[in-house]
Amino acid sequence: ITEAFGQEFQALLPVLAACGTGRLDALLMGLRKLAVEGQRMKYGDDMMLILDLLTLVGMNKEHFYELMNLGQASILPSLVKRLLAHVNVTPELEVLVNKLFNLMVGICIEAPVDLLNTMIAEVIDTSGASSLVQFAMKLIKGEERMERAADQLIKSTRSIAQQAAEGKSLSQMRLYCREPNGDKAPIDKIMEAVMDLLLPFLGEDLRRPIYSILEVLTDLYELSTDPSPNNLIKRTPYIAQGIATALNVPQHNVRGVFALASGDWEEAVDLCKPFCDLDPEVLHEMMRFLPTIKSTLKSGVDILGNIKDRVQEDYLKTRVRQITGNVSEKKGTPMDLFDLVDLDRNGAISLEEFRMCTIRLGFNLGEHRLMEVFSKCKKDVSDSSDQGHELSVEEFMQALDYLEHKVATISLTMLGRSLGWLMFKLVYLCVILLLCIVFIWLAMTAFISGGVFGAIVNSVMTIGTGLSLALKDHKDNASNEDQKKLSSVVEEIQDMVMNDQ
Repeated sequence: ITEAFGQEFQALLPVLAACGTGRLDALLMGLRKLAVEGQRMKYGDDMMLILDLLTLVGMNKEHFYELMNLGQASILPSLVKRLLAHVNVTPELEVLVNKLFNLMVGICIEAPVDLLNTMIAEVIDTSGASSLVQFAMKLIKGEERMERAADQLIKSTRSIAQQAAEGKSLSQMRLYCREPNGDKAPIDKIMEAVMDLLLPFLGEDLRRPIYSILEVLTDLYELSTDPSPNNLIKRTPYIAQGIATALNVPQHNVRGVFALASGDWEEAVDLCKPFCDLDPEVLHEMMRFLPTIKSTLKSGVDILGNIKDRVQEDYLKTRVRQITGNVSEKKGTPMDLFDLVDLDRNGAISLEEFRMCTIRLGFNLGEHRLMEVFSKCKKDVSDSSDQGHELSVEEFMQALDYLEHKVATISLTMLGRSLGWLMFKLVYLCVILLLCIVFIWLAMTAFISGGVFGAIVNSVMTIGTGLSLALKDHKDNASNEDQKKLSSVVEEIQDMVMNDQ
């Protein structure tokens, strides 16, 4: 391994061993050194940017206060440098953006009011008179976007201030929830207003990266207020996508760093591939060294691993064990099926959830088929937010019964059968059974009594046996043709049930 990587990797090992209670930055600094020596500068810069985002993910109040007391220019220096690399900016504007990022992080972690006031004052002082005058002039000139953004920001700020005066915390304000009328969430309105106001100063090419960072911060804030398993599964892809979009780096690099932070060494192999052209087996052997530095990952960055463990232990394993126990004891309840289908845990089954359920059951129903099931089983559509597009537990069970009955009816119709035909067959079989009993009684009587009556009965039964065998041969010859017809009918049924017919 040392020969493959050179002396740089050998020099990195003592640094990792000496980290002790350090953070993941020591490891990534070593990776950056390898990238520099290997003429892969952009990859090394990407690693530093991902480190900044991981630092923000694991941010806590104590860490934030420590950084502020040290007087660092920014919590995310590499990120700000990447965002401003595409435009010609002055050092003053770069410092201003740094302080704005500090202020956003302080708001997200609910820093003390005195500290936030100090940071706001620093932002105003750093902005300078020229930029404030330029901003005011754009408002006075009456640009529609600026006026609309300023008005939205003032309304949102007034609403937040009013809720804060009522004693509500940030988690109680539910800034990330949609309005009752279906409008955007307050946090989305604030983000759009801020971006519209900053657009004249930053330019169009920086709008998407900065907006992606704000989206990541919003997702992290929502995850901190609702750390449920479903919310974690729902938000994690958006967080990873936002980080990759903001930093303009491949998503597999982001996944590799997250896997490294959570202890998934096998997945982290891809993170080291750009450094050399080693054989995959050699890379896997290199991963044997990584568990020795696992103790250095117990900083704030390890929050993702802790959430992952909590999800597995507190919810998934318990739920799987409960359902498995019910199945093994043959005590499965309708609520078990309902809970498995109700992915968003809102107590109702939506159209999309019911469609996924039918697919897992072997059906691929069209839109009008789903609406037919809902219209047959929906009892109460008085709720304006429902519109008949959600099913309760009782309605969900009725929908499954209706679907089963519908498929059975269609199948019998395509086969040329009906419920009346089935009843006729049942009566016919009962009559045949009764006749068999009568014939058995006659045979026993003829055998015991003998004479003319017995001879007649024995002759009739011999003739009947021959006729039965001949009839059986005829039916066997016709069964093959019936089987072919049945196969074609079954295919037609599948096409009709599975497709929009």
